[in-house]
Amino acid sequence: SSTASAELATSEAYSYGQAVWTPDEQGIVLVRWPSALRRLGIKYCFNRASEVVLLPCAAPGNSSKSNKSTDDCSSKAAGPLLVLTAGKAAARSPLFSPDGAHLLWLENDAGGPHCAASRLVHRAWRGGAPRPHSTPQPVVAVPQDAGELALTMYRLPHQGWLDNQHLLVHTPVYSKMQLVLLTLHSSADDDDDDKLSVTLTSLTPSSSPAAATASSSTSASSAPSSSAANTACAAASSSCAWQVVPEEQAGTAGSYTVLAAAQRYVLAVHASLRQAPSLMFGVLSADLTSVQHWTPLVQGTRCDIDTQVIRFTEDDGLVWEMLVLEPKSDPSARSKRKLIVSPHGGPHSVYTNSYYAFHAALVAAGFVVVLVNYRGSIAFGHRSVTSLLGKVGRMDVDDCNKAASVVLELGLADPNCVAVFGGSHGGLLGAHLSAQFPDRYKVAILRNPVTDMAAMSAVSDIRDWCFVEAGLSFAEEEAASFVLTAEQFSAMHRCSPIQHVTRVKAPTLMLLGAQDRRVPPSQGLLWFNAVRHNGVPAAVLTYPEDAHPLMSVDCEADTYAHTLRWLQLHL
Repeated sequence: SSTASAELATSEAYSYGQAVWTPDEQGIVLVRWPSALRRLGIKYCFNRASEVVLLPCAAPGNSSKSNKSTDDCSSKAAGPLLVLTAGKAAARSPLFSPDGAHLLWLENDAGGPHCAASRLVHRAWRGGAPRPHSTPQPVVAVPQDAGELALTMYRLPHQGWLDNQHLLVHTPVYSKMQLVLLTLHSSADDDDDDKLSVTLTSLTPSSSPAAATASSSTSASSAPSSSAANTACAAASSSCAWQVVPEEQAGTAGSYTVLAAAQRYVLAVHASLRQAPSLMFGVLSADLTSVQHWTPLVQGTRCDIDTQVIRFTEDDGLVWEMLVLEPKSDPSARSKRKLIVSPHGGPHSVYTNSYYAFHAALVAAGFVVVLVNYRGSIAFGHRSVTSLLGKVGRMDVDDCNKAASVVLELGLADPNCVAVFGGSHGGLLGAHLSAQFPDRYKVAILRNPVTDMAAMSAVSDIRDWCFVEAGLSFAEEEAASFVLTAEQFSAMHRCSPIQHVTRVKAPTLMLLGAQDRRVPPSQGLLWFNAVRHNGVPAAVLTYPEDAHPLMSVDCEADTYAHTLRWLQLHL
């Protein structure tokens, strides 16, 4: 192999990042991604082939870590670069334990769905190198079914260590973000290979951290009984059962994200569907099994919203959920409210019991909003993620429409006033719903939507996404190819809403980011022109400086104003 300095200098061969110093400060552990003819996007993508490597450095003398740089290290390479991972995988986020005895990283299979739960991989360490005879060992596996704790995150928190054996992280489980404690149990064997096992413990409380100001997430008059729920389900679909999730299971305490932790103390952000983010200081119990109490340092604003979580169980055992947000008001007014169905993007993403300012503002304007975690969402087991592949445009569309049916069966909104709102893959679903069910969805607002996967495969920075979600295999050499076979084109077309566009009746508003490389504006313009050609009212707003998220302050304010105006005009 080449020397480390030559390896780093060859920018065409690899891209490097996520560097951390070794415990003895005489080497750097970092991640490298091989460079293909056409580099694919890495943001939001857990699946890019990569390796964790060690770059040994010459002894730095009396230099301290604070004034060293990777440039100094690469110019004083002490030996060849050492690959620490085994086999082909998507490895990332290397992290040493405080005592320097353990190197951990997250790992997914290379290729396949862009986002899914990760394995936690361990390699025993001593000073500046792996321990003799040590090999990479997965210590936390990926659960296949819903309800099990999993590590679904892009990075391990560098400031999450309580001590040498305990790491605090946050990860979604069902529709809530949970605090999870990773406990390391190690024992060295005769080969000097420090064996490690890891246990995961949820520390998320079942009640609100601000008990004095908390109220139930669903009022007694608004929560349907389980029997009523399942009766309504029979009317909506014969292939599922559903129920309102009890408050103690639904995550009424909201969601937590870890900022920093040490000893028994944790700094975290807490938010819920009806409370803006709060900065919280927590104290853990002496045995580290629970958070004894939370103290709000900065309190987020509470919204006047009723919420409930409804869980669906399909015949094959797959589970998915929807989160219902509605204004607090006289229940008799419910039948007159207007409904907005909002599937998330991804498709391998998830809505959690957290704060979504855009949706909260729509509820404040009087709408009922349904956030749909359809099959294929993360946090419901790996089997759910892979179940959607090749079924895009059918399974996820059916789930979203089923969610709307249940809300209407419960009498929470006017069946003649239903809109769909979504971005990216959520925009694909919005286009599908408005086209496949033109008599139900009266208005559509689509943000950077996928409308034609075959066309997108030639222009997107994640060309592989179009193949994988259509149920096709993707080889690395295809990243630079722009030619589809007839089979590939047909599979992508079957998943795309463009095949149904002539059926659209809903006035459609397109919100597009001109700098979007993920789903370029041509996708939205294609839909806009086709809808308008059919005589349906349509408008397009393009934001010159924004990309895929449409999240700059000015853009988000403008998109909300135009979304609300479009709904008021046409719904």
